[in-house]
Amino acid sequence: MQALQIRFTQGPMQGTTKQYDLGYLLIGREPRPEVDQQALILTGADGSVSRNHVALFDRDGQVILQNISGNGTRVDGTLIIEEAVLKPGAQITIGSHHQLEVKWQLVGRQKQEDKDAKAPAATKAASSGLLASPVVRALLAVYLVAIIGVAAYLSWQGGRNAGIPDDWPQLSAAYEAYQPTEISAAEKTRRANLAEALLVRLRVLRANERTYEVKRLCRVLMRLDADIQSPIYRYGATCLGSIN
Repeated sequence: MQALQIRFTQGPMQGTTKQYDLGYLLIGREPRPEVDQQALILTGADGSVSRNHVALFDRDGQVILQNISGNGTRVDGTLIIEEAVLKPGAQITIGSHHQLEVKWQLVGRQKQEDKDAKAPAATKAASSGLLASPVVRALLAVYLVAIIGVAAYLSWQGGRNAGIPDDWPQLSAAYEAYQPTEISAAEKTRRANLAEALLVRLRVLRANERTYEVKRLCRVLMRLDADIQSPIYRYGATCLGSIN
């Protein structure tokens, strides 16, 4: 964030100093800022100063002056019609009488020299702490290898599963359209949630070619909705028949 200082050097406000945390500062005769904007009213302004005359804001660490008035704004004697990047100590002239000097500094950031000064201390702490132990380092290495191995297995498993079609979206649509009178809506929803979980497991088993367990889950799907002979029941029967 920029800590902005404005010091009036000429005009009705000469000798006045203002401080702002720069986000978007609107300056003029009767500025009308929007939400989250700040305003600086130029006391004693005449017709040469527009209601909203100029704005100052931060853009990627640079302080930008944006002219809003048809009368223009001068920066170090140069007439600005649109925008200008300000330098610290820039002299801004607004209207016929108001002249102000703008300075700023970064706040809320640690200086690089402070970081450099702390770096040796941090290195020393690391070398004298737990990481200095060969046993701890060996355990960390094993742990890292294990994580990499698990990640590789999951990636491989995901690739295998990708070759098995996901039948649930189509089955879910068919089950949603199926309106049995033998069970309640709540019971139907419960069975649908269970069937979805079973199909996820079934897809994994198919990818790993575990035929016996695939048959078992197909029978579970049949039993789940055997009383209403729903699409889930028929899916289980088809699944079982395709294996036999």
